[in-house]
Amino acid sequence: MSTPTVKQLASRHARRLDTLSKQVLEMSCEWDDVDQFNTTILEELHVKMQDVARDLKQTDSDVN
Repeated sequence: MSTPTVKQLASRHARRLDTLSKQVLEMSCEWDDVDQFNTTILEELHVKMQDVARDLKQTDSDVN
């Protein structure tokens, strides 16, 4: 098996982070009426994951 290129790796990880961030947002919604601290922390994690995914996509386009 060959080593993935930077573009392939960035693209794969960005897609995975997009998927995981949606799951984290769903978790946040489950906590909404239970514990506001957990809701906020999970929402912040969701935003951070989206930021990292966006940066990876930028890395992907910079490699072209």
